[in-house]
Amino acid sequence: MDQVRGSTNPEVQATAWMWMMMSTTLFVDKSGGGRIHAQLLHELFDDLDGVSSRFWASVTLAYLYRQLGVTSIGGVKQMGGCLTLLLAWIYGYFSIFRPHNPHQVGNGSRAAQSKPAAYTAVEGEVRLKKLRKDLDSLSPDDVVWEPFGKEMYKMVPKTIFTGWLAFRNFVEPYMPDRMLRQLGYVQIIPMPTVVPQLALRAMSGNNYKVEFSEVYAGNAWLRFPQSGCLILSSYTRSTKAACADDYLYWFYHYFPS
Repeated sequence: MDQVRGSTNPEVQATAWMWMMMSTTLFVDKSGGGRIHAQLLHELFDDLDGVSSRFWASVTLAYLYRQLGVTSIGGVKQMGGCLTLLLAWIYGYFSIFRPHNPHQVGNGSRAAQSKPAAYTAVEGEVRLKKLRKDLDSLSPDDVVWEPFGKEMYKMVPKTIFTGWLAFRNFVEPYMPDRMLRQLGYVQIIPMPTVVPQLALRAMSGNNYKVEFSEVYAGNAWLRFPQSGCLILSSYTRSTKAACADDYLYWFYHYFPS
């Protein structure tokens, strides 16, 4: 590290900056210590010129999805991934959980336009119980379904990409037909989930493994929008958070409370 700090070589400095960005922000390892996943070392040391051509947003999201899967195991107590991205998503959609920001001036982002929250002085188990109670009491009207504006998919077309987010062995399904209300449409029963080639969910997060075909996944992303595109014209536009009559029955059947 001392050699990096004292280096005047632009390539060394760029590599060090990206290492820091990846290990402390985008691809955080729950063990801490600024470690970085081995799959990313190629980008840092063997293909520096190609870094700017990577879809880092989708890679970050795929890695976060993987970490959410690992964290869902009962024995796991910490979480990796880009938690800044996860918090921004939570604050955007659920205003009740936005932290109170007394210094906010003017019209900032939705995440910044926060109202006083009841969690500032409450810690530990008491705070956890209150968060769970507030989550259970949420209604559809309490959710900001389109926090980034109406028809955001027109500004960011790959919002309606459907398939896999893939980067090396990070391959995670991305299925926007399961979040139609976030796109301004009536939620219906979605297509079945993509079945992985291999799935292992052991009690330990170290043994968590979900594998999809990297080749097929990568091709799906590159073929967009000719294929792998959610056809919004086949759905019903909605001005409020609406869902089809049979959707809730389906939801509670597969996800009982």
